[in-house]
Parts: sequence; C-alpha cells; structure tokens
Amino acid sequence: MQKHSQKFWSQYDVQNILAEDDACRSSIAINGAGHRIVIHEIAFRSDTPAAVRMRLQHETARLALLSLDRMTVPLDFEFTADSGRIICPCTEGQTLAELIHSGPLAIPTVLSIAVDILDALTNLHQHGLVRRCLRPAEVFVDQPESSMRAFIGGYGPLMMLQGLQSDAIANEVATYTSPEALGALEEDVRSSADLYSLGVVLFECL
Repeated sequence: MQKHSQKFWSQYDVQNILAEDDACRSSIAINGAGHRIVIHEIAFRSDTPAAVRMRLQHETARLALLSLDRMTVPLDFEFTADSGRIICPCTEGQTLAELIHSGPLAIPTVLSIAVDILDALTNLHQHGLVRRCLRPAEVFVDQPESSMRAFIGGYGPLMMLQGLQSDAIANEVATYTSPEALGALEEDVRSSADLYSLGVVLFECL
C-alpha cells in the first residue's frame, strides 16, 4: 500500500455521492477538520492494464507533493492491489459546462478563462506532468465584478481508467483529447496535448 499522509485521511463523514461508474465512485464528505472534501473510491478490474494502474499511482504521488494555484491536487491517497482511494478538495461553484449550456460566451470572458487555465497548465507542465484531457465539466468558474476566474477541478489522472471501464466516459474524453493522447498517432504525449484539449474547450465556449 502507498499512502501520502494521515492528515486528511483519518476521519470523514460521507454526505452524498457525486458520481459513480464502473471505475470510480466519487462522494462529498466532511473530514475531521470540518472541511468539505471529495473521496474518489477506485476499483481496478482484473483486465485493467498494469501501465494504467502504475501511471495513476505515480501521478497521484507526484501531484500530492505540489501546490497548484488553480488546479485540484490530492490531499491524501492510498492504493492496494485491487483498489484505491484519493481525497481531493471540494471545488465549489458553477462548471464551465453549465455556463456554456445557455449559449456562447463573450470573447473577453473566454479570454479571461483561457488565461487562468493556461496558467494552471503551465504550472503543471513545469513539474513534468501532463493532464491529457480537459473537459468543460471539470472547469469551475466564478464571476467577480471585474472578470471571470477559472479553476481546473475534478481529478484528471482518473480519466484514463474511467475511459477504459466506461463507454460513456470514453466517448466524452475522446471529444476533448488529442490524437496522440488517444493512441491514434505514434507520438509522445507532451504538453501540446493539453493545448489541443484547451483549444477544443475554448472553441466550444465561443
């Protein structure tokens, strides 16, 4: 078993389930300090590729050491041979998917969102990590008087596992993922894959 710390892990009270699929159940809970958190409970299947398991564990351990201003990173985690649990902060606010459902956004709003997301991705890339896919449902926005701000929520490394075990998630992920990240091109997955994904999101905003 791998474990990051005991700080947020020791006590929590589950409030409600956010989402559930064949790979993961995500629940909102209150930890011992009274903070709202999200617990991702992961189930590995017998046919889950070892490389996918190893990448999820490796990236979770790397991200847990970081402090990223506008992106969710784990507070705590543990993995066993057939399961895992990852605790993340609870991201509050409206998602970009909800916002664009009502229609195209104004260009200044989209530019403001783009700057925040690019800042978050740049910080991630500086630590040698790539998200691979960014969906509007994982971008949270707030609307202060001056400009809109954006924050990357959710937990990106889970998407590959969920895409393998859920056709619905696989189809959505494919919409926002670059050809090399999908395996359609024999190219290394670099930071440019995240820019491709962001480009699709911003096009949808407009």
